[in-house]
Amino acid sequence: MKKIGYILICILIANQAMAQENLAEIYRVGKIKLAVKAGFTMFRVKGNGVSELSAEGKSSNLNGFFTGLEGNIELNRFLGLQHSIAIIQKGALLQLKDEQGQLFDSKYRNTYLEISPVSLTFNLKLLQLYAGPYFSLLTASSIQRKNGSGYLYKDKSIFGDASSEGGYTQKMDAGFSTGMNFNWKQISVGFRYVHGLAPVIENSANIHGQESIYNRGLVFSTGYSF
Repeated sequence: MKKIGYILICILIANQAMAQENLAEIYRVGKIKLAVKAGFTMFRVKGNGVSELSAEGKSSNLNGFFTGLEGNIELNRFLGLQHSIAIIQKGALLQLKDEQGQLFDSKYRNTYLEISPVSLTFNLKLLQLYAGPYFSLLTASSIQRKNGSGYLYKDKSIFGDASSEGGYTQKMDAGFSTGMNFNWKQISVGFRYVHGLAPVIENSANIHGQESIYNRGLVFSTGYSF
């Protein structure tokens, strides 16, 4: 009888442990996990219209910064949803001509408030893969030019206003992004590719009103979740 009682006690303890594990799993699924992130970006502009913006259509990578807030919801053991909002710099290193017709490198830099409303995630142990759409609101824009003395300065008029007739930066960007995160405890390291689909430059001289110039680039980040 003592042996039977001992076995019954072991079964009860095991069942209790399994129940607690199941409750923990239920609690984990559907819970929002927040993370703060920061890092740097490498962007350039692509498209047939780049030749209208840069000499010989050349565009090189321009580094910038990235900082944001991310939320993850687990739907089950492998799938989840991700939402994020961030301040991100995009742009390109262009080649412009000065008053003497000489080429020089010009930084075309744009700062956006970027929102990724929902991305589908696939979670496997320490690795998270994700993809989804984004849209961005332009908050600042500048391009480097040379004055008559040969000094570089930031021309912020490329941001554009109600009186601008063309040749200014569009106020919205949109497209999709895909990337991966490596998560270890509360720390994450990741990168993503951003593929813009909305034209960057507004030009009234173009019959379509926009140049075929798009943001393309990479975002590298580290994060802390809580």
